[in-house]
Amino acid sequence: MRGAFRILAIGAAMALLPAVAVHGESLFEKLVMPGHVIEGYAKYEKKCESCHEPFSKESQKRLCRDCHKDVTKDIDEKKGMHGKRPDVANAECKHCHTDHKGRKADIIQFDPQTFNHMFTDFELKGSHKQAPCTGCHAPEKKFRSAPAGCIGCHKKDDPHKGELGEDCARCHIEDGWRKPKEFNHAKTKFPLDGA
Repeated sequence: MRGAFRILAIGAAMALLPAVAVHGESLFEKLVMPGHVIEGYAKYEKKCESCHEPFSKESQKRLCRDCHKDVTKDIDEKKGMHGKRPDVANAECKHCHTDHKGRKADIIQFDPQTFNHMFTDFELKGSHKQAPCTGCHAPEKKFRSAPAGCIGCHKKDDPHKGELGEDCARCHIEDGWRKPKEFNHAKTKFPLDGA
């Protein structure tokens, strides 16, 4: 009889656990949640099913990709950092992005010193290897929003004022914007004659 009473008492306590609030969270949530999520996901914190399906580890990646459509598109099209890195397609998102680390946590973990730009749509060559990241990547914007073409970054320094189009590689190389030795002024609208 005492064993049945204990089971009944434990069952009743477990049923009431979600209702006992501790600082705005139920005691049950407090016990099972591994920590607060980042600020950007705070609105989903009380809706665990937004990011997790009970008893299914495989579904988490699918749920991440359902919300992060731009990353999903990159992976599907093999573009951008997530699409070009061979280890990303089959990896769990949480391998790199653990979001239960608190409101101010940096879950992107980007290190500009070790990042390999080869795994992007814009491999750094020539002078671009020494260029500061902020030359192309604006602060407070996603890295993916950086311009991919020459004009996107060099429009303000374009001595041609856009008159020669946007195919800068026709005349220039990435090594200091020098004109290659093969450049032939006679093939331009301004052939060099006389002095």
